[in-house]
Amino acid sequence: MFKVHALVLVLLVGAVGTSFAFTKPQTIFAKLDRLEVEAHEAELSASEHEKTVEELDKSIAQAALQRDLAERAAVSIRRRVVATLGAWEAASNRRGLTWEDQDTKNLLELASTRAIEPKLADLEVLQKVDNEQSHVESLIRLRASSAVVFAQHKAEGAQRRAERDEVLKTAAKDPNLKADLMRTDQTLHDSMLEMLKYETDRDFHKLKGTLLVPVTTPPSFKFGVRATSAADVTIRHTGWTFRTPKGTEVRSSADGLVVYAHHFEGYGMLVILDHGGGYHSLYAHLDKISVKTGEKVGKGATLGLSGETGSLEGPKFYFELRQGGKAIDPQAWFLQPAR
Repeated sequence: MFKVHALVLVLLVGAVGTSFAFTKPQTIFAKLDRLEVEAHEAELSASEHEKTVEELDKSIAQAALQRDLAERAAVSIRRRVVATLGAWEAASNRRGLTWEDQDTKNLLELASTRAIEPKLADLEVLQKVDNEQSHVESLIRLRASSAVVFAQHKAEGAQRRAERDEVLKTAAKDPNLKADLMRTDQTLHDSMLEMLKYETDRDFHKLKGTLLVPVTTPPSFKFGVRATSAADVTIRHTGWTFRTPKGTEVRSSADGLVVYAHHFEGYGMLVILDHGGGYHSLYAHLDKISVKTGEKVGKGATLGLSGETGSLEGPKFYFELRQGGKAIDPQAWFLQPAR
């Protein structure tokens, strides 16, 4: 009896724990990431179906042209076939036969082999015309279904973007904003411990003063304490923020190994480079990523385009330099510090 009660208690505790796990509130950044990913997937699918519709439009136009050419060529043939069939029917009736009770084989036997051959060629042309028409109709049906899917995914993407905008409207006043920022930073720190390592004997510290600024736009916020979009919330700003227009090219500050290239909560589309010796550089809030995890890149290589993914403040680019997992001020590391 005791074992049964213990088992029931374990199951109940497990159920309660599961319930708590499902009801755990999301951070602002988790909500943004979910909506951005869903919007991106919907927009990507819409783009693919839009291309399909455009290709089908071209195929339909081409198929319709072939059908029309075949139809014009078949006009005289159709007249000849109708006339021939009428003659055959008349001949059949003269012999006491009717069209209804005589199959095609018996009817054709009324003509000579030499007379049948050109008629078969005529019938093949007419069959081709029918096939061309069927092909056009099939393409039109496929185009209609693709257009519907395109419209659905486009609307879904727009809906997710609208939901994201609503989250942004309330984010600045969210009392949990500072805690969410600290939580995402800790999550990133922990995740970096599990990422790929760049095996190199190079002393990265000797490159101090030679790194490239990833974008040409001057920084809006440098390393240190700064206010957020919420007037009463200040944070420790552990990198450089640039107010770059969406689509600005982002380059690597130094050569290294791509150890992360994907969405990350709080950072949007993120690229992390391992430079060896425990040094990493981070490139956040990208719109597009041009590199893949495991890829080695050179200094000044294009990593992607800036955007506003994961951002509470609109389009921007965020850069961070870390040593041993801890953010450091990159000011002295750049070849020509931005002014």
